[in-house]
Amino acid sequence: MNTAEIEKAHGTICENVLERLRKDILLRKYQPGVRLLEANLASEFKVSRGSVRVAFQALIKEGMIDESPEGYKIVPGITAETIEDMYELREWLEVKAIKTILSSESLRYSPLMNVLAQIEYKDLDRTVEDYYKLDLLFHRVILRMSGLSLIHISEPTRPY
Repeated sequence: MNTAEIEKAHGTICENVLERLRKDILLRKYQPGVRLLEANLASEFKVSRGSVRVAFQALIKEGMIDESPEGYKIVPGITAETIEDMYELREWLEVKAIKTILSSESLRYSPLMNVLAQIEYKDLDRTVEDYYKLDLLFHRVILRMSGLSLIHISEPTRPY
């Protein structure tokens, strides 16, 4: 493997760890107040501690985890105010993305229509995780279609 291939493989591993930690935090696998330990997660995910460290830095920037003055990584509690702020920001970003999409001269609705069809399909066997994945996919498609380069949601690690 050359240096570029190694960097690409490491980047993919870090993205997978980041996506898994995001999902686990959102699905409450790690409860608020829990300390996330680099060594334990590296062992659980079968990756290097460096990959977990990279994911931690991204999650800190996103506000998904906090770092204590001692350096501990902690899952923060989510308050009603935090949820309101997140939805307000999400709404603002999506309105901007939709306005950008609608102003495009080469608009193709098919990616968005495909996702909406999946969401509307009645499946009694869907889990909360399935709805979570569809919700993320919906938002990724809107942002991808908008072409807004400053707004980025990492791609899913596996197709939905």
